[in-house]
Amino acid sequence: MGSKLRRFRILVVDDSELQRTLYKKRVLFPDEKGEFLFEIYEADTGKAAKELIEKLHPDLVILDFNLPDIKGTDIIKWMENNGFNDIQTILVSSIDNSDLATTGLNLGAEDFVKIPYDPEELRARVKAHLRLKRIIDYNRETRERYKKLSQIDGLTELFNRRYLFHKLNDLFKKYRRHGKHLSILILDIDHFKLVNDTYGHQVGDIVLKKIAEILKKETRKFDIVGRYGGEEFLIVAPGISKDKALKLAERIRKRVKDEEFEADGKKFRVSVSIGISELIDDNPRDVNDLVKIADMRLYKAKLSGKDCVVTN
Repeated sequence: MGSKLRRFRILVVDDSELQRTLYKKRVLFPDEKGEFLFEIYEADTGKAAKELIEKLHPDLVILDFNLPDIKGTDIIKWMENNGFNDIQTILVSSIDNSDLATTGLNLGAEDFVKIPYDPEELRARVKAHLRLKRIIDYNRETRERYKKLSQIDGLTELFNRRYLFHKLNDLFKKYRRHGKHLSILILDIDHFKLVNDTYGHQVGDIVLKKIAEILKKETRKFDIVGRYGGEEFLIVAPGISKDKALKLAERIRKRVKDEEFEADGKKFRVSVSIGISELIDDNPRDVNDLVKIADMRLYKAKLSGKDCVVTN
């Protein structure tokens, strides 16, 4: 983590062009050890600083307290209230006032520096804050990565069963409360055991991944698509009736049937059976019943000869 070179964005906010130049020449010059690379941006007013913060989301802001249009402490407060509290901020002032330093730090600044400053000391502080920012970003990215992994099926890269039911529960409560349509589709690959027995589990995995790709392409971006278990998939389709869900299911069924696979020099195709259920008004009253109904209709599709969709 520490050895990876990255380019940090630094915003210097000061109405004095001379001071901004001194920061660049005496503090933010290229790092001789190659630990840091800087992209330096400048603002001479609070308004310009806010615009650049929103546009760039810099890693660190060197912020003068006395700006022509707004106090530096007001910008810190604005950053804290608008989702920019992960930005390292060094408040700078020529006012020798411990209350100002305390106010700035309490509002969310990470550091306070009085002018005149020792360039080497300020440079060391900048580096320390950038190292901290690197750790903060790494920890956040790690948390997000593990959170995503906990939601995703490793083979198909669709949502896993646990996350599916978490989202389905939330949507069921929301759509039942507002009396809106919510449909679910449960799909099962027909004769999948035969595919595994004939061609091996590696080929079976290829089939699962390809069907997952088809489901991603054929569904809307806000539909929730996941692996229900084994060779079964579940689609949560908010805001559509059973009739529209039937059109989606038929499109998927035909698309899967048209896909050709090859193993051991032999070509083969697979099909899917699909069961659909719908929340409409206040029926069913329980999310588990919604799933059970779709499951029963999937079973009915299997008994009806497979490669079909059942809605009743």
